[in-house]
Amino acid sequence: MKKLVFLLLATLLAIPQYGCPTDDRVRGVQQKVGQVKSGVQDIQRAGGDPRPIAQQMDSVKAMLERKDFDGANAKLDDILEQIDATLADLESGDGSRPAPSAGSGQPHTPGPEALYANTVRLASNQMDRIKLSGYGNEGIFDPAMEYDPTTGKLWLTFSSVHTDRGKDYIRIETGLASSSDKGRSWRPNGIINEAIDVTIPARTGPNSTGRSIEATWRNEVSSIVYDRGAPANERWKVVWHRYLGIGKKRHFQHSWIGLKTAPSPDGPWSAERKLFVGKGYKSWDDDFASAPEIKAHELDSAINHCVGFSEPGMMATDDALYVSLQCGVAPVIPGEARIFLLKLDHRSNRWSYLGDLVTESEAKRYEFGEITGSELFMKNGRPYLIVTVTQEGRSMGIPHLGCMVVEIEDLSTARLSRKSDGTMNVLKYITAADGTHGGLCTWVPEAVGSGVIYGLNTPGKDLWWKLYTTGVTF
Repeated sequence: MKKLVFLLLATLLAIPQYGCPTDDRVRGVQQKVGQVKSGVQDIQRAGGDPRPIAQQMDSVKAMLERKDFDGANAKLDDILEQIDATLADLESGDGSRPAPSAGSGQPHTPGPEALYANTVRLASNQMDRIKLSGYGNEGIFDPAMEYDPTTGKLWLTFSSVHTDRGKDYIRIETGLASSSDKGRSWRPNGIINEAIDVTIPARTGPNSTGRSIEATWRNEVSSIVYDRGAPANERWKVVWHRYLGIGKKRHFQHSWIGLKTAPSPDGPWSAERKLFVGKGYKSWDDDFASAPEIKAHELDSAINHCVGFSEPGMMATDDALYVSLQCGVAPVIPGEARIFLLKLDHRSNRWSYLGDLVTESEAKRYEFGEITGSELFMKNGRPYLIVTVTQEGRSMGIPHLGCMVVEIEDLSTARLSRKSDGTMNVLKYITAADGTHGGLCTWVPEAVGSGVIYGLNTPGKDLWWKLYTTGVTF
């Protein structure tokens, strides 16, 4: 679920909505923008490149800014025709992108394993699937692991995915599991965050068509931490990305980073708190889970352009809690995507921005499509970052190409360990030997029975989303 389409949808969500919704021209624009969003997702799911479509929306934004609704409608018709043609090519097999050949004049795009010597290629007989009953019919994904020093147990949160096949209905919830044998086996411990079905009044619905809309508040990409410096009833924390889903579409302008706390992973878990929101947050969502506590984009000018946040990771020390976040951007607001680091000082109870861990320009430098899915952990008193890499031009809707582990050299400034040429000093790069799309890893030093837990995306199989133990350690 940690998809490259996150940033492309942020582009489309930035389309201004001018005029009265009862105006047929305005209503036509709103409906067609929604169709384009769906088309972008369909193209990526089919293995195509949706960026040319998203780029054309710049001209639509310009037309809407000068209130040229007729021109915007005509341009959207052209874009929708291009979407139909692209999908037809992909279905017939004519829309795939061939790999660049020597002398073709196209830039060579090396895989991550060509950039990093410390590569672990996971063979199928090295991976054991984590099987948990009572969760979504499409499987589990987005793992995050933490060790409980009071009981010796490992705890795992993850996204539980349920769909009603044949219908545009998706429920994603935060599941919880535990292990008493260092990760060799796991048992289910229920749901922490349930998906919530709602009916949105016509006035406040995204791209409203003048009628009420059936929607679902979904929960993805969680992280769990034992925060030993917090008050006793808040030492266990779970954060995650809460957002609004309508059918297959994800509306990130209605989203935030949620927080729940508990004295123990067994609970009781607190009510949801709306911890972080970005520049694109809509105030009418204050009615759900209260008003936001922190407008994170206002913590520093370096992240003031972030329209929303996702992919949280967490790690705690004696006196502070650290959270890594992915910044979602929109072209109408200058600034690049990044993964950055925040700190909650327990003595002052104040949040601060420490710096960027990885930026979009760095991903492009390595010729990755994206660096995403951050996780944090400590080993021997040293902090580390795990990220998932994607690459442009690869097939399938979610081109995760594995996980990289990098030491955080200076936690106070979020500076990673780097080589003399400025590139990241990658401790280990983990990927599947058979080329299956995977990543979104989690690990803690106490997980000697499981090693790294690795997620695989297998579209069209019995389960789309699966988690595996690997035995890989650092």
